[in-house]
Amino acid sequence: MLKNFNRREFEPGQIIIGQGEEGDHLAYIKYGRVEVVREVNGRRELVAELGQGEIFGEMSLITGEPRSASVRAIEKTSIFQINQRLFQYSLINEDLPILREIMIQLVKRLQRSEAENGKYRSRIAALEEQLAQQGR
Repeated sequence: MLKNFNRREFEPGQIIIGQGEEGDHLAYIKYGRVEVVREVNGRRELVAELGQGEIFGEMSLITGEPRSASVRAIEKTSIFQINQRLFQYSLINEDLPILREIMIQLVKRLQRSEAENGKYRSRIAALEEQLAQQGR
């Protein structure tokens, strides 16, 4: 699968992709760690830390929208990139190893997101209960 990818290396602190850029590829982390950060109303928000075997950049590649976050190397990092053309070829020709890996990563990310949302909902419910009791 990875023989068709473009390999790139990054030093700690280097920006790999920038928020707002065109999303013309996704990346698979061969080794290293990256942080995914989003600029929201002038504030920097940490979205995730990713490491070996994880992917990023898939959202823009699939939707065609600009990058929703920046990705920066935390440590020396090596990635394999897959461009739009190869991704579309994989879809058309049912290149299952690539598609399976992307789907697994997306499902894991969705599961983590749902777990985080559940924690926040519980905290909000507890705060609402406290406020309701204080108002009595």
